[in-house]
Amino acid sequence: MFLGPLVVWLMKKESSAFVDDQGRESLNFWLCMTVVLVTFGIISVFCCIPAIVASVAWVMGIVFGIMGAIASSKGQAYRYPVNFRLVK
Repeated sequence: MFLGPLVVWLMKKESSAFVDDQGRESLNFWLCMTVVLVTFGIISVFCCIPAIVASVAWVMGIVFGIMGAIASSKGQAYRYPVNFRLVK
């Protein structure tokens, strides 16, 4: 899931500071979401509650991704509400 933002960020980060900032933000969010989804996906083998959490996280990722894309297309900086900024 994080491959799309990674490719776009690596290709376009030199074009503008805004693209660099938003690309890093999106990459960080999708890296965190990938960790959450894989972790809860593995744990869900033993119990069904983590599967529900993983499903909710997946839907949140899609919704926040769409909101970020809309804001960025309007030229507004978007900060994901649940994000660990790993890539500086």
